[in-house]
Formats: sequence, structure tokens, C-alpha cells
Amino acid sequence: MTALTVSALAQAKRLPEGFLRELGVRDTASGVAIPYRDESGNVLFERTRLSLDVGRRFLQPSGVSLVPYGLDRLKASREGGLLILVEGESDSWTLWHAGLPALGLPGASAARSMKSEHVTGFQNIFAIRERGQGGGTFINGLRERLREIGFRGEAFEVSLGDHKDPSALYCDDPERFPERFEKALNHATLIAPEAGGQVKDSPLRLLNVRELLTLEIPPREMVLDPIFRERDSMMIFSWRGVGKTLLGLSVAYAIATGRDCLRWRASRPRRVLYIDGELPLQTLQERVAGLVGDERIDPEYLQFLTHDAQEYGLPDLGTREGQERLRPIIEPAEVIFFDSLSTLMRSAKENEAEGWVPMQEYLLNLRRAGKSTVLIHHEGKGGTQRGTSKREDILDTVIHLRRPSVYSGAEGARFEVHFEKCRSFAGQSAEPFEARLDATSESAKWVTSDIEAINRVRAAELFGMGMSVRDVADELKVGKSTAHRLKKQLDELSQRPTA
Repeated sequence: MTALTVSALAQAKRLPEGFLRELGVRDTASGVAIPYRDESGNVLFERTRLSLDVGRRFLQPSGVSLVPYGLDRLKASREGGLLILVEGESDSWTLWHAGLPALGLPGASAARSMKSEHVTGFQNIFAIRERGQGGGTFINGLRERLREIGFRGEAFEVSLGDHKDPSALYCDDPERFPERFEKALNHATLIAPEAGGQVKDSPLRLLNVRELLTLEIPPREMVLDPIFRERDSMMIFSWRGVGKTLLGLSVAYAIATGRDCLRWRASRPRRVLYIDGELPLQTLQERVAGLVGDERIDPEYLQFLTHDAQEYGLPDLGTREGQERLRPIIEPAEVIFFDSLSTLMRSAKENEAEGWVPMQEYLLNLRRAGKSTVLIHHEGKGGTQRGTSKREDILDTVIHLRRPSVYSGAEGARFEVHFEKCRSFAGQSAEPFEARLDATSESAKWVTSDIEAINRVRAAELFGMGMSVRDVADELKVGKSTAHRLKKQLDELSQRPTA
């Protein structure tokens, strides 16, 4: 069999042959010799590539310890504070040719070849997660190794979608590679510690008061002004049939198109992923069609992952395995909806606080990765969100949808919007209001009104019938103090002289 040559390898990788030879790559009788150097540039050993993709591809010299490929380029890479970790030499060549800082680990299970001095001086590390089981092995090994050597920056994993690795992405379209790779980096997700484990060896960052007050923190934009910001977690809950999913879909549509919803305004269009584990596919289609109508929307900005569209259903998000399966789908999204918690977290016991821990850690990791999340949940018999109250600990906004005191099923979607928790807003923005879906036009529209005004009209009718303050309070589902205030307002109005 003819030995592999530098020319054939360069052609297969769509790289200039001269570029590879400048790196010291050379032809030998058995294949292509690739020099591994230390940080000073001295050759430690040569690894021989025997073939492109068949049989035994590499020959490693015996008695030589594995080291990362590209150590001699680390000094220049540190100036930018960023390093990209890949598997092997060809991915390193691809990134170097594009002017990007890369370090190649010799195999998916070779994370231990990396030492603390190799990552010293870097603030951010991006690791390429290749498709298949090897990609998971690479990331898990890297997570453990970074913890062992005390890396103090942040590490992210990068998915390249349908492409196996940077070399494959480059070969697919060399001209578009810089743009496509940068997009992948922008959607990188934080490499989190193993679920349930504590990173005992990882140094904790302590801030004194001066450091805290002078820390430069990028401002968080409003996703849905004024109730929902970037990296926020929000919950919408209600009794079954009130309209939580319909409101969730409406909010998702508004965020994806940069439009208004109820009394809230989306600042700009954002990529939305709606994960639905509850509705039949036909019902979901009908509801979305009613909201969208004939309006055009960029399909990349509103995507759905539904239980009914999968051959074996959706994974259980109450498990680490289920969360990992969703990782490549979630990566491009800026805002993620989970509808509903009980159908997507099947293994967790709702009333036990410990059962919520895996999902809480998942949401915190998504927040650190820059994602905003919306949870759709059910109301319990006591009028609060169903299950453990621990769910609300990390939430920024909690919205409770309630049936109005007077309601008929023939009216369709009509409910009161109450804020049970509003961490970043107050005043008029936090006042409850009523919302009604007007489905008479081609695309459904929400109409809102003040609950106070509605209750005043209804209270006038009830007091006029001779009902007591307590009875009116029970009928309107408000406190006695509110009913008393309404009566006082009505009495004052009745005593005013008419013009």
C-alpha cells in the first residue's frame, strides 16, 4: 500500500500543502510525520499518520508520554486570553490556518495529558464536542481534568451541529468557515460540574466590597419589558384549563418576533425554543396557527421540540442524561420554554425538595450560559404552584393566572394575571390585570383591562343586591380590606353631586 503523503493529506483537509510543511509536517517511508514540540519549540517526538480514514491511522512512538499538540503556540495564544481545545492535529491545523488559537489533545480520552501550566494565563477555554460517544468522553474527561489542575477561568463546550469537527466544518465550505465557527463559539455552553458533585478542588472567587462595587458587569437587556430580562427564569402557573400554555405560546411568539404581548414589549427578536411535553401535536398546531395567522416569521427564531413528534418521546429532564440529550438542540436558543414541568421532569417527586435539585442546577447552568428560561407549571389545590416551594427560590418572576370571579367557558381564554414574585420590577408594572383573547380577527389578539375597574363595577352590582362586605369579598375572590375599599369608593361616588 502506498504511504500517505503530505500532499494527499493537505488535499483531503483542503489546506495548503505549504502551510503544513511550515509546521514541520513531512513525508516518511511509512506516512506523514507530525512533530510534537514543547513550549520552547523543541521537538519532543514525531507521531506518524499512516492513512486518512482506514485501518490503523496513527503510529505513536513507544515509551513516549502523550502531550498536547501545539504547545509551542501557547505563548502567542495567551495574549488573547482564549484557547480552543480540539481532538488531534488536523483540527488544530484548521484553526491555526484560520488564525485561531488551538491546542490539540491526542484523542478523546487524553485529557490527562493537559497540565496546569498549559492553561495558566487563559480566562476562557472552548472545547469542541465532536459528534458521537467520543465527544461526550472528551468533554467529561476535560471537565474532570480542569478541576484537578485548578483551572480558574471558565470552560465552555462548542457543538458544530451536523459536522463532526472543525476540519469537517471547514472542508464543507472553507469560505464560510470563519463566520460559521464564530457563530458556534457564540452559542457555546458552560461546562458544568457533574450533577450531585461538589468541586472541592476548584478555587472559589472571593470579592471584597470594593471589588464588588467596581466589578464591570455587562448590563442585561430586557427580553420582555418590564418583567423578563436576559438570564432570568420565569414561571407561569395556573389551574388546568385557565390558559397557561396559551399565554406561554403568546409570550414565545412575541419574543421571537420582537412584538408586544399583553402589557409587555419585546425589545428585539430572539431565538426561542419551545419544549412541549403535554399537548397533542394537532392541538399545538392549531393554537400556534391561531396566534400567527397570516403573518410571516423567521422559522429559525421560533422552534418547537414536542413529545408527539418524537418516535420515543422526549427525554426526562430530571436526569443528567436527559439534559445532555437536549444540549445540541438548546445551544442556538436564547430563550427556552419548558411546558410543563410535570411532563418534562417525570422521574422527580413534585412534593420533595430534593427532587427539584437536578432541574435547579440545570436552570442555573443555563443562566450562566446566557439563556433565559420560562417554566409552565400547574397550580396545586392550595392555590400556589404545585409541589415543593423550593422551585421558586431561583426564579425572578412568578406569574399566577386566575379565573375571574364571574366567568363562562363560552368566553374562551380570559383570566387575571397576578405577580406572586417580581424580583426586578415593582409599582404599576406589578399590579394585577385581566387579559382576554380576542379571536375574532385572522390572528388572535390579547385585550387587557384593570382588575380594579372591573371589580368596582361588579362590586356595585353586588352591594346593590344588599350583600355584605364579606360576601362581596368571597364573590370577587379578594380580601375583605379590598372589598371594604371598593364599598367606600362607591359610597363616595354616590354622594357626589351630579352636574
